[in-house]
Amino acid sequence: EPGLAGLELLAAFLEHLPGSALRLMKATGHCPHMSAPEETIQLIKEYLHTFHLN
Repeated sequence: EPGLAGLELLAAFLEHLPGSALRLMKATGHCPHMSAPEETIQLIKEYLHTFHLN
């Protein structure tokens, strides 16, 4: 679905932000933590695991 920033622009940002990640969510809207909290939490956990935090 078209948005304000296309995937190409987002991909360009990722090249300049070390440690960043892009995940497309099924949730829509400006507050995915409210409309799809389980999906949001899962993606945050997956991202944090990449840092091998104790």
